[in-house]
Amino acid sequence: MRNSSRLLRIESDNNVYDGRFLIAVFGNAPLYGRYVWWMPDALVDDGRIDMSALRPQSPVQAWYLLMRCFNRDFRSNKILRDQSERFTVYLQEESYVQVDGEVYKYGAGETFELSVAPKALKVRVPENPEYSVWSD
Repeated sequence: MRNSSRLLRIESDNNVYDGRFLIAVFGNAPLYGRYVWWMPDALVDDGRIDMSALRPQSPVQAWYLLMRCFNRDFRSNKILRDQSERFTVYLQEESYVQVDGEVYKYGAGETFELSVAPKALKVRVPENPEYSVWSD
C-alpha cells in the first residue's frame, strides 16, 4: 500500500482534485465489492455518478476506514466524496484501472470521461414478486 498511490487529476462538474490517491472509485450504486458501502449515498437512477476516494495514508488507517465501510451508516471526512453528472480523470502516471472486475494498465497521459445515461436501463419484474422491488 505504501507505493500504490497514483498521481491523478479528477474533475467533476463543481470540483477539481489534484494529487496522489490510494484509491478512487466511481459508480452509481452504493455498494463496492458486494459488501462495502463505499458510496453510501449513491442512487442508481439519479443520473449522477458518485466518487469516493482516499488520499495516501498508513496501511492501518486505510484498513480501518475500509472495515468501517461495511457499516451502511458510516461516514468519514477522510473519504473524499463527490457526485456529478460527469467526471474526467487524468492519469499523471502509469496506473491500473479496474472496470467491472477487469484490470487494465494505462500509461501516463491517458484520460477517462465518465458519465451515465439516466433512466437508460429498463428492467422487467414479475407483477407480484415474492420480495419487494423499487420502481417509479
